[in-house]
Amino acid sequence: MPDRRGEPDRTWLHRIRKILLGSIVFVIVFALTGRIYEVVAQHRALASCPMTGVRVDVGGFRLFLNCTGAGSPSVILESGATDSSRQWKKVQPEVAHTTRVCSYDRLGFGWSDPSSMPRSARQMATELHTGLVDAGVRPPYVLVGHSFGGLVTQIFARLYPEEIAGIVLVDSVHPDEIAKFPDRFPASPTLARLLRLTAPLGLPRFFGWCNATAACPDCVKYTSAVLAEYDEYPESHTQAATATTELGDKPLAVLAHDSEIGLGGQRDDAFESAWTAWQQDLARRSNNSSLTIATGIGHEIQSDQPQLVINTILRVVQATRSHPLP
Repeated sequence: MPDRRGEPDRTWLHRIRKILLGSIVFVIVFALTGRIYEVVAQHRALASCPMTGVRVDVGGFRLFLNCTGAGSPSVILESGATDSSRQWKKVQPEVAHTTRVCSYDRLGFGWSDPSSMPRSARQMATELHTGLVDAGVRPPYVLVGHSFGGLVTQIFARLYPEEIAGIVLVDSVHPDEIAKFPDRFPASPTLARLLRLTAPLGLPRFFGWCNATAACPDCVKYTSAVLAEYDEYPESHTQAATATTELGDKPLAVLAHDSEIGLGGQRDDAFESAWTAWQQDLARRSNNSSLTIATGIGHEIQSDQPQLVINTILRVVQATRSHPLP
């Protein structure tokens, strides 16, 4: 005679097994579908951002470098956080009419290899210098750094001062940013970890994270690189703070966004006031400097008002030609 008391238990266990099996099947199908979606999307992306430069070795990793034009000094374009060399597509062709100009992808971005090295600003500056040497791009250099790229530019100038003819800072980050506003930069955000975990399955791309030109062609590589740079963001500020150097009479041009427009998102009056003061401080690094406010323009000056950036770069280039390095 069957034990009726055991029947509900067996039914309950059967239901649990069905739920678990269904969940496993769902996860497998979801993962396979996401992976196929990401692979197909990456393949399609290759056609929209063909590699037009070269890749040079920087210690076991290949760095993408795109140099156009001819002449001296060589203008080196350093992109902001989450951006690649394509950030300069409105600027580089015009500057190339006057002198040699190079944009590049930091490791992990665009056509550059991913890197296992810590992604601090100092590491990036040394990799850039190695890449320029290997590619035969000789100094003197006019460095142009946008946003976070301004930290890399400041450190580069400190490491290789004899090679620097002039600098243009395009709404550059200041080394005091995190020290003064630490709450704006939380450590290890949960969303960032989720992006890294799900990137191979296509979720970041599906939700628009990888529609930016900087992510082309490899969203998985790009996501990892962005998060690796964010992990080292505080260290990059510390490195830039200790790398402060005076430029003497070398030309320095600082471009700043309109504080009434703001950096984007919700406007923060305290942060905007500090940002304005920081741009003024950066301009004091040289006895031969200028500070220009991009009226009506936000943080992406090189995209929204490229002619201002072009004119500023060419003005610094001409100044270096009038008073070349000894």
